[in-house]
Amino acid sequence: MHHIPYIERYIWVCRCYTGTLAGIVLSYSIGGYPLPEGVYGSSYIPVVIRIEDVLSVISVVFLLNMAAGIYPAQKAANLDPLEAISTR
Repeated sequence: MHHIPYIERYIWVCRCYTGTLAGIVLSYSIGGYPLPEGVYGSSYIPVVIRIEDVLSVISVVFLLNMAAGIYPAQKAANLDPLEAISTR
């Protein structure tokens, strides 16, 4: 049973890498989207991906996920278990 936290961390890391790679691939695919010439002054969407931007997005998403998990956990920890499952 002590292997479960390691499995959860592995799954979290895989999801983080998968989401990051998917975001980068989608960003580059948007750069290949043609624009009507003469309307925007360019025939393509310029895409610049910097490692600082990727790391800052990962950090913000991590903090938001922590906040989204901690708040409900604190609310649930303050509930009386019998009162929470009561049907009245």
